[in-house]
Order: sequence, then C-alpha cells, then structure tokens
Amino acid sequence: AALGGTIVTTDANKPASPVTGQKVWLTDKDREELYDGTRWLPISGKMPSAKALRTTALTIGDSAWTAASLSTSEDWDTDTLHSTSTNPSRFTIPTGLQGKWRVYGFVQFDADATGMRGIQVSVNGTQNGRGMFVASVASLSDIHIEVTEVVEVTAGDYIEIEIYQSSGGNLSANEVMGMVEFIGSVS
Repeated sequence: AALGGTIVTTDANKPASPVTGQKVWLTDKDREELYDGTRWLPISGKMPSAKALRTTALTIGDSAWTAASLSTSEDWDTDTLHSTSTNPSRFTIPTGLQGKWRVYGFVQFDADATGMRGIQVSVNGTQNGRGMFVASVASLSDIHIEVTEVVEVTAGDYIEIEIYQSSGGNLSANEVMGMVEFIGSVS
C-alpha cells in the first residue's frame, strides 16, 4: 500500500532495488525512511535510539576510566543498538545508520570527600569530546554528573559512557544511564 507516494511496509520488506528519493513508512519501526541512492535514511517518526540503565552498584577502580556496564534494563531500543547481556557497555551502530549521534550519559557516585569524579563519551574505546569532571566535596551527598556529546560514527562503531574516580580506592557508582539518538547522516 502507498501513502502519498510513500510505500507502507516493514523493515524486512523494503524494496530490494529502490530508486533515489524513494520513501517507505516502516510499520515495525514507526518511522519514514528515504533512499539516498546508497542507503535508507530515517527522516521522520521514531528515530533510531536507545536508553539503557544500570541501577545496581558498579565498583569503579581508582584513577582509571571504566566503561559503564549498562546491564540492568533498557527503557527502549528501536534498532537493536544495545544488549544487556553481550557487551552491555556498548551501543553499536548498525549498517545504514552511520552519521551523527547525540549521546547522553549520567552517573551517580557514592559520597566521598576525596579526589575527582568524571564522565565521558568514547567511540571504539577512545575518548570523544571533552567529558566532565567534578571535584569531590566534604559532604554526605552523592555526586551526580552528566555529559552530552555529538559524535560521528560509521557502521560497526560502538559508543560507550566511561566513568572515572580518584578517591584513592574503589568507589561505587549507584546509578548509570546512557542514551544514544541518531540525528543525521554525514554528507
């Protein structure tokens, strides 16, 4: 069936030989995609994205960046970007969705008055962007830190939220969240 020149179908049944400019509405993904001559690009509806959490304590060693294992749950995952069991720290970019992605991360550390706390975004294990550092303060409060970055990735690349602390010993991160959202292709 067609809707204003747009073919209504599922991801598995997209045209095998599309023409440049052809559009499909994917009922299983709840979005519209456009064929640009080489690949299908999401243009409206539910954009490819995922949000994953860890709500159980994660022990972070002293003075080393640690990829956050987001193994507790997923609020959503539109395109099988994340797994809670296989490489749970990673959001992996599937074929056809290379481009720019917005990445958001959050961590809550236990209260501790010593050292620094940090959070950053990495692509394929390499820091991407500035990240965020906070000095510890002598208080009874937990420390919450957030980071937002836009990264450019290709199919097969993986994005991680990395966290850091320098308290002089192990410290728990009691909640960690990561979210990725496709925001556009690269020309």
